[in-house]
Amino acid sequence: MRNCGRVGAQASGPFNYPAELVPAPSGDLYVSDGYRNARVHRFSPNGRLLASWGEPGKEGPNQFHLPHSILVDPGGLVYVCDRENNRIQVFTGGGRFITMWTGLRRPLDISSDADGILHISEGGVGGMSPRVSLMTKQGQLVAR
Repeated sequence: MRNCGRVGAQASGPFNYPAELVPAPSGDLYVSDGYRNARVHRFSPNGRLLASWGEPGKEGPNQFHLPHSILVDPGGLVYVCDRENNRIQVFTGGGRFITMWTGLRRPLDISSDADGILHISEGGVGGMSPRVSLMTKQGQLVAR
């Protein structure tokens, strides 16, 4: 079992219990490295590290407390479920912060359907039940 007491304790190079790896349409690979780390890493298709971003934190942009699931859309935007901060952060493919969506409940996983609607599974928080939220790529709630 992972020592979750140290979740998001550092911002270091790959890897320290990564949570997910996803391919981008470009062929690059993105890794959410959230257990005992607070980073997202981007690799070339042949495995060369191209960029890393993120630091431990709970409030600001580019701060993570367990970056968990990750999605790269067809346009190259990177959506990161910042699980313990109850939000999703959106970045360019190179790691430049664009926006964050707050008001989520421990976002655990993110995927996109054929219409581009994002499906976000959320864990229970503070006695509230888990749920699934459907959102546009602009962060507008479609259904819950």
